[in-house]
Amino acid sequence: MGRIYRIDSPSAAERTTAHQRRFTRLIARKNGDSDKSPRRLQKWRRIVKRTLTVVSLVLLTAASIATADTLSIQLGNSTSITDGVRSRLLVRPALPASIDGARIDFAMLVFPGLQIPDSLDSMTGITIQVRRISTPWNPGGCSWTTPWHTPGGDYDSSGKSQFTLLPVDARPFRIEVTRLVTALQTTGNQGLIFIRPGYEGGGFGGEGALLRHAIKSARLKLWFTHVSP
Repeated sequence: MGRIYRIDSPSAAERTTAHQRRFTRLIARKNGDSDKSPRRLQKWRRIVKRTLTVVSLVLLTAASIATADTLSIQLGNSTSITDGVRSRLLVRPALPASIDGARIDFAMLVFPGLQIPDSLDSMTGITIQVRRISTPWNPGGCSWTTPWHTPGGDYDSSGKSQFTLLPVDARPFRIEVTRLVTALQTTGNQGLIFIRPGYEGGGFGGEGALLRHAIKSARLKLWFTHVSP
């Protein structure tokens, strides 16, 4: 095992000064300079000092400590908005303070088994999309049109996660949401909205009630890393 020296100890300072002088003399000789040339000697000493400072900063950065952790959060109740024909579901997961400043390495929503009755299914299944809500909202004061700029909810159209639930499925299913949760962490937690894509009508029919019940038991699982200096 290599030795570890405190850089602020007198012995370490003396060693550093000795290395600076030795390195300066070697460079001076290589360039044909005499040890008796004060101006050139001062120049090389400054170069050596800056070089050693950069090396020290690199070594200190490499010594940072990374701590990985996991967390499981229950989603809880969702809020349903409808235009009378289709519905969408909104939920705001309670992100704990323990992930403040952390790097989200992976995040996923884990749902219990959800089987679509024959009266509601289709041959192609049902696609569930999850998007990040972009407008502040209150569970007790929102509808299909309020407080949104666009009826049906304002959400970030640049990123989504989705999962297709087939008619024969009855097993638990998972949706990877790493980018969405990272955005919630960095831009403000306005929550997530569950919709169906436009080619499937843009919202849920009778299956929305089943999904809303499943959300109560769903969990958000996080894998994150804190890096301390």
